[in-house]
Amino acid sequence: MSPKISVIIPLYNAKKYIRQCLISVLSSTFKNYEVLVVDDCSTDDSVAEVEKLSPYFDGRLKILSTEKNTGGPGIPRNIGIKNSSGKYVTFIDNDDMILPNALEIFFEWAEFYGADV
Repeated sequence: MSPKISVIIPLYNAKKYIRQCLISVLSSTFKNYEVLVVDDCSTDDSVAEVEKLSPYFDGRLKILSTEKNTGGPGIPRNIGIKNSSGKYVTFIDNDDMILPNALEIFFEWAEFYGADV
């Protein structure tokens, strides 16, 4: 079964933030999602932090990367979109956290309005 939501997180040198970001997604009341973390050639241990939490996602987390640093979140987001399989896509910055019901509300409103973007 395909996930209902693909959560795309561009990642660049966010070792001190990415753990809290991913834990906030793990705490979601909505569970039918996948997470695509797209590393933009981080020079710190950001990817290692993501890998530590990967087992808690039960196969719903993918780590992708750019070939070279792109200097912004646009290309990593596009890579995430190309590799996503969810009905809907949302973005979270690597230094942000979401409320436990954020994905649930997002999905309910998207379905209610028949969102196609």
